[in-house]
Order: sequence, then C-alpha cells, then structure tokens
Amino acid sequence: MMPKPQSMMQFGSINVDTYPPKPPQPAFSYFNPPVSNTVPSRSITLAECARLIEYPYPLEKRTAELRALTSAEQRKAFKASRLPYVTFSGVFSRRSDKALKIPSGLMVLDFDHLQEPEAIKQDLRLDWEINPCMIFISPSGDGLKVIVSVELIHASHSGYFDVISDYLFKTYGLKADPSGRDISRACFLCHDPKVFLHPEYNDFF
Repeated sequence: MMPKPQSMMQFGSINVDTYPPKPPQPAFSYFNPPVSNTVPSRSITLAECARLIEYPYPLEKRTAELRALTSAEQRKAFKASRLPYVTFSGVFSRRSDKALKIPSGLMVLDFDHLQEPEAIKQDLRLDWEINPCMIFISPSGDGLKVIVSVELIHASHSGYFDVISDYLFKTYGLKADPSGRDISRACFLCHDPKVFLHPEYNDFF
C-alpha cells in the first residue's frame, strides 16, 4: 500500500503550514476606454494593475503616442479616448460615488509637473509615514500617481486626503490634485516599466 502523502511540509523545525494565509488583496474596478464608459469591465488587484502598467502590451505604444503630442488639448483628448482607467478606491457598479459596492481601502494622489518624478518616486517608496502601496509615472510623463492605504473606520476618504496631501506638501513640497477627494475618481493607466509595488500587495507570489 502506498503511504499517505504528508499534509504538511517541514524545513528543520519550521512548519510552513503554520504560517497564516495572506489576507485577501484589495480590489477595485477596471474600465475600458473611452472615459465616457462608466460601466467597469472587471475588478482587479494592485498586483494585476502593476502588471498592466509594467508590461509593454498594451500600454507602452499608447503611452508613447500620448507623450509625443504637443498640445494639452490633444493629450487630454487622447487620454479620454485611448487609455483604460481604474477607480482605486473600490469596486463600483458604475463610476459614481453613489454606486460604490465595496470600498478597497485605497486612495490615489496625483502630482503633476514634477522636475524629477523618478527620483521623487524613489523617495516616496521609502517613506514609512505613508508607506505607499504603488507608485507609477503618470501618463504625461512628468507626474506621479501615488496609491496609499487608508482605514475608513477612522476617518472619511476626504479627511484622509487632506491629512496625507498636507503631509506630502510640507515634507516634499508636492501639491496633490484636489480631485483626489472624489472617491469615484477615474485614474488613467499608462506604461511605466519601473512601477513600484509594495511586496505586501504582490499576490502573484
């Protein structure tokens, strides 16, 4: 008779099956372009979102085309028509504050017109006060999208936005786009091969 397979693996005195399982990753809504489409196609996690941003297909070409445009009006129209977007703050039945189904506990802060966005990204990823979940270069190429975790049982979405944006302004001189107060705010995705994803949110491993 074949021996029964062991249900637990042991390495030395460490029983790996005693490690607690990873908690469920926060999810949020993903929308296909154009931005006038307010019905999400699916829900994704930060890890899935980071892969979309990091991998060349499908956003590398679109991002290059956007940054080649010379006028603000052209860039705005291109983003609205060609780039997918997400609502980092939760899963929605449609993009509206009143249509929030499941809050994610995430918030995105948007910083535009930075001199050295890549260098600032490296500084922020090491900031233990905000402990960012994910950071990527914005579609324009001269800004940052900073995603942080918030606990809505302690304060409102807008309350957290005010506190965090005030901290980042006083510490780094970064002025957040005030649209971040909107819990259903659309955040366009683009290609950034150096996107930062906190290891805690990497549910691929």
